[in-house]
Amino acid sequence: MNFDLQYTKRLAAMCDAVYTDSTDMPAYKGYAVRVYTDVRHDCRMAVLTSEVERIVCIRGTANFKNVVTDIDFFKKEDPTLKIHIHKGFDTAAKSLYSMLPVSNLPTMFTGHSLGGALAVVMAMWYSLDKSRLIPCVTFGQPKVTDWGGVKAMQSKIMLTRVVHGNDPVPLVAPREFVTLFRPYRHFGQEAKLYDDKEHIFFSYGQETTTSCSVELMKRLLSDKLKLKDAEDHCITKYIANLEKVKVL
Repeated sequence: MNFDLQYTKRLAAMCDAVYTDSTDMPAYKGYAVRVYTDVRHDCRMAVLTSEVERIVCIRGTANFKNVVTDIDFFKKEDPTLKIHIHKGFDTAAKSLYSMLPVSNLPTMFTGHSLGGALAVVMAMWYSLDKSRLIPCVTFGQPKVTDWGGVKAMQSKIMLTRVVHGNDPVPLVAPREFVTLFRPYRHFGQEAKLYDDKEHIFFSYGQETTTSCSVELMKRLLSDKLKLKDAEDHCITKYIANLEKVKVL
């Protein structure tokens, strides 16, 4: 298990701050901040630099253009990575990645929701000419690739996916339908949070919700996919649950 609770809390606060227009946020203390926006997809990235590290923090879904990116879920083969990736995520991430300044500092990628998916894709590209694992921590991240992509990238990225137990977004796109050929898969370490628990449940290299599409369909068909699910996906809910954690 490779998990730093205090650092993860700080990353979650940054993921919350990037939803605002201000660069003068308490979460950014100790870092020089530059914000970049991809006009075509209206995605935002804050690049935070200190003397010892650089953090690339990407905003989650915040507008209609972001929703269009989210639902463009058919996969395409990325010509650089040679793996299949969610088309919307691949295209939006490419636009942001082209704006990322060159730096010799150790670089961490993070993001919430859509931002988490883009962070993973950008970390994939960033890892190609690096001899070390690239760290990436995401919150409520949907899936970005299939089993071929998992096999190719899991040895290059040190990915931790922080997931709320009732958040439906990490279930997307479900494994058993939507894309029967080359189904979507998660990878990396999963750190799962629950409202009524004071510790984190860890798993690695597998989806703890083994029948994720069945679970999602149950919520849809029983009309249980309501406001509560949206609340459980909010970055503020992730921050609140991380603050409750007393033991790992």
